[in-house]
Amino acid sequence: MRIQWPSSTLKVCIEGGELFSGQGSRCALHKRAPATYAEQRAITKLKQAWVAQYGLLCPGYKRAAHQVSTISQLSGDHVVPVVRGGRHGPMRVLCISCNSARRDERR
Repeated sequence: MRIQWPSSTLKVCIEGGELFSGQGSRCALHKRAPATYAEQRAITKLKQAWVAQYGLLCPGYKRAAHQVSTISQLSGDHVVPVVRGGRHGPMRVLCISCNSARRDERR
């Protein structure tokens, strides 16, 4: 008897650890819906208000606060991860590097 493997490569979902085939890094259960225009606008307003009050400063995540050179280096961070129901929950500002470090730690 010959076993034929699927032609597509299986990957591990970064959120749940399940095997899946397809594009991206999340399985269908954990795939995020794209941000709506209203959500993008809310993040932009959050970043603008932050910069108006504190300047181009990232408050840091497990490191000291530090300067960034442009507002585009700041990102909106969901306090409760989107995949755990935090899409409409509170947000804060972190630089892209700190936001990525926080995301990696939550896995």
